Amino acid sequence: MVSLFTDISSEMLYPVMPLFLKSIGFTFIGIGFIEGLAEAAAGLSKIYFGRLSDRKGHYNSWITAGYGSSAFSKILLAFTTLMPLVFIARLLDRLGKGMRTAPRDAILAKASTEHTISRIFALHRAMDTIGAALGPAIALSILYVMPGKYQFIFAVACVPAIIGVVLTLYIRKQGTVKELNTARISLMQALIGKGIASSHFLRSALPLLLFAVINSSDVFLLLQLKNNGLSDTAVILIYILYNVLYALFAIPAGIAADRWGKKKILRIGLLCFALVYSGFAFFDNLTAYYVMFIIYAFYAACMESTSKAYLSGFLGNHEKAGGFGFFSGWQSIALLIASLWTGCLWQLNLAHIAFGISAVGALMAIFMLGTEKRINTSEQ
Repeated sequence: MVSLFTDISSEMLYPVMPLFLKSIGFTFIGIGFIEGLAEAAAGLSKIYFGRLSDRKGHYNSWITAGYGSSAFSKILLAFTTLMPLVFIARLLDRLGKGMRTAPRDAILAKASTEHTISRIFALHRAMDTIGAALGPAIALSILYVMPGKYQFIFAVACVPAIIGVVLTLYIRKQGTVKELNTARISLMQALIGKGIASSHFLRSALPLLLFAVINSSDVFLLLQLKNNGLSDTAVILIYILYNVLYALFAIPAGIAADRWGKKKILRIGLLCFALVYSGFAFFDNLTAYYVMFIIYAFYAACMESTSKAYLSGFLGNHEKAGGFGFFSGWQSIALLIASLWTGCLWQLNLAHIAFGISAVGALMAIFMLGTEKRINTSEQ
């Protein structure tokens, strides 16, 4: 429920943030800089705060602080158009995401068993994605009635954000199960995964992180729709359809992963990704796009929650947050790299080659998924 309300709030901002930044004087280069820096901050903070929360304990405090930081950033945006404050607000929002992500995933993992972990992560993802569908719909409805009133949208977005923060106070308190390690850890140590006991985890995360380097932002898929003549309305409808199907597919995919094996579902998801990106490289008609986004929703449902459930089996209970933070943080950094090289190819009018590279990379990741020994977390 926390993720549902928070994502309604965050996704209300997603379609209008570039418009708002442009309206207060940011150039396209400035928009790219602020968004890129914000995502980099989120990635680095996921890694650092994941390790820190394992060492300090009290996952709930980090979760509440993280959601609170993001909620405060929306309040700030609702009342200012000063560029420095807007910049600070964006950083606070992304730092809040980095602060809460790993402890939240650790709590979800601790609330599960080996036979339920995939569906628990899938339920969380389904609620998150429902918010991702509702948020843009609310924002677009407001803009339809009140064109250009971006700060009013930010003010409305504060309501579900604050509800999400309040709900964190009702989560049962959890922390680490071993004696807390109060030794300091630097950002560099966290970045290289120092102190994560299981080398199996690091090796098993590698194929998924390499896949992330070729998996650019979904914005490029939407841009391809627009470039091939689809109207703004059609693009938005396809995006909403994708989020709705993603939410519907998430829980069945999680149940399948618990029943038939997480690695098998990950490979199915990667194959779906390769099919979609191959399709974008060769097809350019509306019917094909709808089919490809249906398959893409199934890919996302297979990958997002199952990857965390899969990697959780290589982590002891005392290092869940650190491991999840390491993986999620490097995923964010990889996404930034993927979007940069994809953007360069787009600038050279080589979009089809970019899609083809991503498709081939997904096929390579299928074969790179190894057979590492899993940790029996019940013995940790």
